[in-house]
Amino acid sequence: MAQLYRNTDGHIYVIECGMFCKIGYSTNPRRRITQIKSILPYGIGRVWISDIIPDVMKVESKLHRYFIDKNSNGEWFRVSFNEAMSKAALETNKFKKYGNDIRKQVSTRIEQALRGDD
Repeated sequence: MAQLYRNTDGHIYVIECGMFCKIGYSTNPRRRITQIKSILPYGIGRVWISDIIPDVMKVESKLHRYFIDKNSNGEWFRVSFNEAMSKAALETNKFKKYGNDIRKQVSTRIEQALRGDD
C-alpha cells in the first residue's frame, strides 16, 4: 500500500549528536532544534538545515529509507554528519558540488541562532 504524504513545505534538517545524526523535517526548524536540545543527555554538534522545499515529508521518508541499514532508533541514524548532510543536500537540490564544498555549507544562520547571536 502506498504511503500518503501531506503536501507540506518545510525544511530537512540533520543534527549531529555524538556518533548519531537525526534526520527530520520541520516547518520551524529553529523551534524544533531547541526542543531536541532540551531532551538530549548531552549537547548537539553540527546542524544543517535545507532551504524550504515542497513535499518535505516525502523527502524525509526517502532519506530514512536510504539510511535504513544505519537506523538506531526512529529518526536517529549511526551515520557521519558529512554523509547525512551530503545525501540530504543532494535530495533537496540545495547544492550542486560535493566533497569539501558540501562540508563548508553548514548553515551559519542556524549556528548563530543556537548560540543566541540573533
